[in-house]
Amino acid sequence: YAAWTDAAVMSRWMGKVTAADARVGGRYRIEHDAGGGAVYVHKGEYRVLEPGCRIVQTFAAGPADREPPSYAPVNDEHVEIVFTPLADGGTQVTLTNGWNGEGLDTESMKAIEQAWSHWLELLAGAN
Repeated sequence: YAAWTDAAVMSRWMGKVTAADARVGGRYRIEHDAGGGAVYVHKGEYRVLEPGCRIVQTFAAGPADREPPSYAPVNDEHVEIVFTPLADGGTQVTLTNGWNGEGLDTESMKAIEQAWSHWLELLAGAN
């Protein structure tokens, strides 16, 4: 849970966290180097916070020089993260990324899956 709500923990795997106001209605902002001097931004608002159990947040992403960052044709993007304790003391993380708007083509879906897989691998290595 803290990996998604505590700026110090978020910074270990997500990138430079410039905001993490972990309360319903609070906002977060993460920046990281996209190469070539470009900065990439992920930001949104916490909508549901159930400590240790579940988070729902809005999500927008894109180059920092394009505010607000987003991918067309995606609108109102959101992420739900559910935490399930495991018998070995670990935690299963189930992430659902959704949005309103048109469906994405196969290439775009693959890019989103690869991006989340990369971030979740970073999360696993941050502990």
